[in-house]
Amino acid sequence: MKYSKVVVQKETYFDNVAIDVFREKALFLIGDSDKLIYHPSVIKILKINNLHYKIINDTGHVINIEQPELINKEINTFLLT
Repeated sequence: MKYSKVVVQKETYFDNVAIDVFREKALFLIGDSDKLIYHPSVIKILKINNLHYKIINDTGHVINIEQPELINKEINTFLLT
């Protein structure tokens, strides 16, 4: 499968070809202090495409190290539903 990106005003957005990969079963866990991912444009793309995501409070980019127990719980809950 080919992935493609569209760059708009220094922000990178994945087009529908790339987004389709995540439609089956994917969970995006995003730290509310993550300066790379936590951005209104990213959240908008997730919402528009009806993708599963959760914002993790008091966490940056390395969420699995910063809050491993919470992240493991979120992943397990998601996979078992």
